[in-house]
Amino acid sequence: MAFLFSIHKKDVKSPFFKSPVWAIFWGFLLLAQPGHAETLRIGIQQWFGPQDRVTIQASGGGTLSLKFPEQSAPLKTKAITLKAPLTALSAPQDLSRLVISSHRSFEDADLIATNLRKAGFPVEVARPKRWQVWADRKIFRDTALKESVLPKLQQQGYPARIESVIRNEGPLLSWNADGLQYRGPRLEISSTSGKIKFGRYTYPGTLSIEPNSYGTYTVINTVDLESYIRGVVPYELSANPPFEAIKAQAVIARTYVLKNRHRFAIDGYELCATPNCQVYRGIGGLTPAMDEAVRQTKGQTVSYQGQLVDALYTSSNGGRTASYTDLWQGTDRPYLRSFFDTPLKIPQLTFSRLDREQDIRQFLGSTPLLNESSWPGFRWKRTYSNQGLMDSFLENLSSVGISIPPFTVVQNIQVTQRSSSGRVLALQVQTDSATFTLGKDAIVAVIDKLPSSLFFVDRTPEGSFIFTGGGWGHGIGLSQYGAYTLANRGWNYRKILQFYFPGTQISE
Repeated sequence: MAFLFSIHKKDVKSPFFKSPVWAIFWGFLLLAQPGHAETLRIGIQQWFGPQDRVTIQASGGGTLSLKFPEQSAPLKTKAITLKAPLTALSAPQDLSRLVISSHRSFEDADLIATNLRKAGFPVEVARPKRWQVWADRKIFRDTALKESVLPKLQQQGYPARIESVIRNEGPLLSWNADGLQYRGPRLEISSTSGKIKFGRYTYPGTLSIEPNSYGTYTVINTVDLESYIRGVVPYELSANPPFEAIKAQAVIARTYVLKNRHRFAIDGYELCATPNCQVYRGIGGLTPAMDEAVRQTKGQTVSYQGQLVDALYTSSNGGRTASYTDLWQGTDRPYLRSFFDTPLKIPQLTFSRLDREQDIRQFLGSTPLLNESSWPGFRWKRTYSNQGLMDSFLENLSSVGISIPPFTVVQNIQVTQRSSSGRVLALQVQTDSATFTLGKDAIVAVIDKLPSSLFFVDRTPEGSFIFTGGGWGHGIGLSQYGAYTLANRGWNYRKILQFYFPGTQISE
């Protein structure tokens, strides 16, 4: 990739390459790599603002200790009620940013960011609602500098734009403790019991409420690695999973967090606590079997040629795993292969070519003896009215960088390209004003409540569209329901992981 342009000394007050910004940024990434301290910072509520109110209390009979700038000594109390009401600012605050691109997935955003950095352009990966790549705000402070580079980015094919946000009021933390009211720009909370109840869930470690890049606050749980895994496993699995499947989930969840500690570097934490990362809700849901599975696999991760793998997992793959590039840009990983999800030889699948329309229709219209066949979500059907699809397109197209003239009807939807796993790589949509194409992950981003990109589509005489498909999620890597089946057949967790991640090793 050629250099977009150079940043001259006259453009910024201090030369970029002599700035400490890069050193700080790369230092954070270096510390985020495995082998360093196994203490994590997890954003358990990413956007805490004026609409939010929560009770925080010490768990297990302990006492909270609160630290904040206006208090010289920690404040001791049993519980607080935390809010963030809007407050007039002493001076207008500029939150404007140069948005280079928007994405459904971190993977695509990170690839764009990596390419831009290699081309000498400083960027940040952000997630106000969807993933975005921003020009580094420490460098691009001035409006004139943003405006000068905008057309150059657009000429390179990026759907770049400037989002101007100037505000005269913003949220300020406010809490009530023992009948007294306190306010402050940030808050640190610990407990003598080592556990803190935040809303419905109880978390080990400490909490901090810190300003983020979007004009609100993020609630961050600082927690050790193994306690974190104990808060992930119960919420990523269904009720009563087989023990070896629990162990496989513990190993893959541990690998995932250690591989992805740079996701939210923009705001100084590492992962979120939702399905956009992996679900984490503290320690309340842990069963004895799950606790034992985490204990038996302590410290174990999945690696390929000495490096942590992209530890992707999905509820269901619909009977055929997907490769990395079936969903995202970049290069395929040798350990994330597409294959029929079964160790059995099934004659009717031997000659199936799922990139052919007749084969994918036959495959999705049946339930062959694959690992997930008994799960209700293995096959699904969604009917969208014409108006329902128009609403989805109007709401979501801009988030993937597509703009079309106003339209009144969706005339046709056609799959124009598939991968060997059957995933839709290109979906052409024809309206009465324009025709556009959705690719890969953008398909699920734009069409509301579409479970996966493994589907075929039919138009009804009334103008509705029926999507018939399989699987739930991206379909890459480990299938959680597939792992249940293999564990019930007597497979141990190592064999399960090596089935879904061929050529890999379990590292202690």
